[in-house]
Amino acid sequence: YQLTCHDSRRFISNGDPVVFGYQALFSPFIPLWFLGEEWNNPRTVKPEVWSYINPVDWKARDQAPNRNFFELVKRMIRIRRTYPEIFEYFPARVKDSNICKVETDRKDGFSYARYRNGRAILIVPNDGKTAEKFRISIPGKTAGITSPSVTVRDLLNECLLFSGKTTAFEAEIPAGMLGVYLVEPAN
Repeated sequence: YQLTCHDSRRFISNGDPVVFGYQALFSPFIPLWFLGEEWNNPRTVKPEVWSYINPVDWKARDQAPNRNFFELVKRMIRIRRTYPEIFEYFPARVKDSNICKVETDRKDGFSYARYRNGRAILIVPNDGKTAEKFRISIPGKTAGITSPSVTVRDLLNECLLFSGKTTAFEAEIPAGMLGVYLVEPAN
């Protein structure tokens, strides 16, 4: 997924955590950024033409809500770097990537898991306009999770959600945000 390129007439992320995390950072193969998408660099060149001539306004990074988005992106990158066995597995064929669908009680959107060695990180987007409670199924054998007891942690909010025997869990996800959950065997 391409966030932007030199021929783009607009930025894609524009401060949107779902676009940034779901489509780029947690998907297989990490992208590169150089235009300030990770802090919502403002468009100042008129008319809007190629992105590469838009100057990077480094001061914009420290203004709200850009700073909040920048801190969120840093948390997402930290999660990716904390679990290299899951996110930095690059098979020779894209079809062999460690990714699978995650079922939820929502008809819209597509949730997925990145997995390896009996653990999975579930990426669940809420593209809606309101916070919603999601019922999220654990992809079990598809993701190589064979333990009947699991621990589920909310990685973005750094909290334990559940520990015990289950095949699904519930989590509230704010509007326009991602849920990022680690599922691993319970101790």
